[in-house]
Amino acid sequence: MEETVTRYIAIIAVSSFLISGCDGVAKEGASTLELSLLAGGAAQPTELPRRTQSYSWSSAIIDGAQIASSPTGAAVLAARTTVSIPGAPWLRLNFRGGNLGNNSYVEISSLLDNATQRLDATTMQQWNRRSAYFNGDAVAVRLFVGPQDSGVSIGISEVVVGENGPGVESICDLDDRIASNEPRVARIDPIGCTGWIIDNGKHLSAGHCLSGNGNDILSFNPPPSLPDGTVQFPGPEDQYSLDQSSFDLTDGGVGNDWGTFGVFNNSVTGKQPIERQGSFSVKQDLGPANIRITGFGVDDGVTNQTNQTDVGPNAGSSGTTMRYRTDTTGGNSGSPVIDEATGIAVGIHTHGGCFSGHNSGTSFFNSALWNAIGQPNPDPEICDDGVDNDGDGDVDCADSDCANDPACQTGDPNSCVGYCGGQAPGGCYCDFLCSFYGDCCADKQPVCG
Repeated sequence: MEETVTRYIAIIAVSSFLISGCDGVAKEGASTLELSLLAGGAAQPTELPRRTQSYSWSSAIIDGAQIASSPTGAAVLAARTTVSIPGAPWLRLNFRGGNLGNNSYVEISSLLDNATQRLDATTMQQWNRRSAYFNGDAVAVRLFVGPQDSGVSIGISEVVVGENGPGVESICDLDDRIASNEPRVARIDPIGCTGWIIDNGKHLSAGHCLSGNGNDILSFNPPPSLPDGTVQFPGPEDQYSLDQSSFDLTDGGVGNDWGTFGVFNNSVTGKQPIERQGSFSVKQDLGPANIRITGFGVDDGVTNQTNQTDVGPNAGSSGTTMRYRTDTTGGNSGSPVIDEATGIAVGIHTHGGCFSGHNSGTSFFNSALWNAIGQPNPDPEICDDGVDNDGDGDVDCADSDCANDPACQTGDPNSCVGYCGGQAPGGCYCDFLCSFYGDCCADKQPVCG
């Protein structure tokens, strides 16, 4: 039940044009715009504007026994520097080389808001030799050396520098999103997606948000952005390094786009997100009347990529695809699809697309996703009993699980039996776009609705 068939690509010439999905996706082009008319829209990550510049600083190589010891035996301040990039809205440090022994550590503090992170040998590796994100244009870096450690040192090789003004993206309908204080969702930086927590402690997002190299940090409780839309960051106590080895994902288009992941314990609190933020319950349900999407979509000014939410009607969810008229923008990819009546999550938001009438996500009827989050699979579809056995909204031969069942073999290559949501072998279509293109199979309406 995976609607992954790409219909057409339209190349629209424009001089300078911005287009949005109804509830979200937008692209800006200087001369041409590629508008992907997919069966549900286009994926919605929004990377943080930034640059990486070289930086050279290294401490001396220090033996703990050779410096003045603390009366308590604690690590002692042995080296320090200030990294300053005038005018930068935020900074992140990339470390190189060095040795932190067993009891030594580096402490990084923002000179703007005093947010502080401590990295020892273990957490330095978990953070991939990078610091948290720090607001402002300068950070203080201090190296503390344990009395029993020898050959301790650290170096800084690069600074990741935030850039101002992320191009504003629009929504084709009235933007009804409002500020949210939902604690269970977070921004995935720097790729610009949304992640969230479920009851067993796993974290979910869209597969396309995890499939590249731009996923690194899970940021809960981000503060307002700067007036020009440049994002800001919470303190290190609300930033978690993603455990890349834990990723389990599929980036297969609408209805088959999902990812699960873990994070390392926080470098300040030592806790997992679920211990501080709470979690969502999940269920398989295509029928909620109204859908809430909460996440970190792009916007104007201080609300850009901050926590916002909107509620809209279900737009005919079926199979592995949730469909809804709920406002989203780039950056909402990975958000929970929430049943407004119960507050329980029923899927993962993945694609915007006003041109197709709705936004889309992956429902928990996607069996691979349901398995990945440790849930039991539904009953299999029986193809000739008139019952929706697996609860995905499709009965008997209208369910793509029955495509090869003898009860559903019509012999007609232009029949929608077993191909609802996709393309029949003869070339006609059985998806919701076929009426727009005029290429529906003759039995599309009675078979698929």
